[in-house]
Amino acid sequence: MGLGAILQSDEANRQWTAVILAGQRPGTDPLAAHFDQEFKALVPLEGEAMLTHVVRILNSCSDIGRIVVLSQNPQVLEASVASGGGGQLRASNDGISTSLLALLGSNEVDLPWLVTTADHPLLSQEMIAEFIEKSGGDLSVAMVERQTMLAQFPG
Repeated sequence: MGLGAILQSDEANRQWTAVILAGQRPGTDPLAAHFDQEFKALVPLEGEAMLTHVVRILNSCSDIGRIVVLSQNPQVLEASVASGGGGQLRASNDGISTSLLALLGSNEVDLPWLVTTADHPLLSQEMIAEFIEKSGGDLSVAMVERQTMLAQFPG
């Protein structure tokens, strides 16, 4: 077996770490307030917190080996994470970039990462699979123009 085959094999078997951003911006979130929730991640959708939906779909993906949920108040999210199948809760810093840098600097969470947010309850296995398939390494960013997104996901 050549080196190329070994590298392809290792790449194909590599497990991703899903990092869910479940923090709060300063002040009251209007969506959370509308649903009488203090935290946006706990806004209900079909009877469950948005965060629960995100954790559940990530736990159902074979490419995801670990889930880490970052929040300023991780203890408040414990039940929602457990309902979605579990994940590691960690306290975040004051901002997204500093929280991700601290997590990266801890050397406790392996690359590659798929970073998503707790308010992404419509995330699907297909979206995750396509992102991972088209990813070019340890860091990939998914961005799309609005018209392209609406062409594939009308409404």
